[in-house]
Amino acid sequence: MTTLNRDRIRRKYHITPTDLERLHELLERDTACTTISHEVRGVATHPENDLILATAVSARADYLVTGDSKLQRLGSYRGVIIVSPRGFLDVIESALPH
Repeated sequence: MTTLNRDRIRRKYHITPTDLERLHELLERDTACTTISHEVRGVATHPENDLILATAVSARADYLVTGDSKLQRLGSYRGVIIVSPRGFLDVIESALPH
């Protein structure tokens, strides 16, 4: 949430206060801690991003939200769809009743 609340990020991805509020509510309601059970090596361009991928796969996440364009270029990894913050907000918005 801290990253999404930065002025530069909000402008770049056209994130409104309502978007942030909805995302916060979703994260408060639907987050869980997970133990890393899958090892990932050499997939991402940086080892620390392999750890992020391993966490997402271990958690059986549907989405990995990242501003890292190199991770975004993967598109998906082991069933985890990799999207930008704006792309994820679009997913959330399309799932909410209007």
